[in-house]
Amino acid sequence: MEDDFLGLWKNSEPAEEMSFKNPPPGNFTIRIDKASLQEKEGVTKVWMQFNIEEGEHKGQKHFYSNYFNPKGLPYIKRDLCTLGFGDRLESIGSPDAFADSG
Repeated sequence: MEDDFLGLWKNSEPAEEMSFKNPPPGNFTIRIDKASLQEKEGVTKVWMQFNIEEGEHKGQKHFYSNYFNPKGLPYIKRDLCTLGFGDRLESIGSPDAFADSG
């Protein structure tokens, strides 16, 4: 599974921006209130709930979820790269190891 995942990761391009309304581009201080990896039908799903802590959008609650599969990887890659974690996942090797790395 790990080799398959890394191959898919390396061959995925980041997805285009989402169509629903998010805060405008910029840097935000957030607090992750909840995060988990969930297994469903043999596919790992990442789920997070977070709040914006400062500025005009302070107090807004946001949710994020996606699957570590060929369809979901481009979106996860886009979002983790935006957060500065893209290369980190390749060096760790799997979703579970990434979650355990802190």
